Amino acid sequence: AYLSQFYRDPNATKFRSRMTSLLDLKNELKAMQEFFGLEVTGKLDSNTIETMKKPRCGVTDVAKYGHFQGKPKWKQSV
Repeated sequence: AYLSQFYRDPNATKFRSRMTSLLDLKNELKAMQEFFGLEVTGKLDSNTIETMKKPRCGVTDVAKYGHFQGKPKWKQSV
């Protein structure tokens, strides 16, 4: 659930093969480890588990988002 919440691509299809899911899991784990400055192994080691247990705000770490839609321009002159 942790990797799904913070590291899964929201545009990824829900219908994935078991092999693809295992590869995705390993890649998500690597992304999480890199984000937190842990040794990137793709394995669920003790340092990774301890990091996952820490409190989070709930905002994903890999979302593609921006503060404004499009390219807004200031329409007034100064």
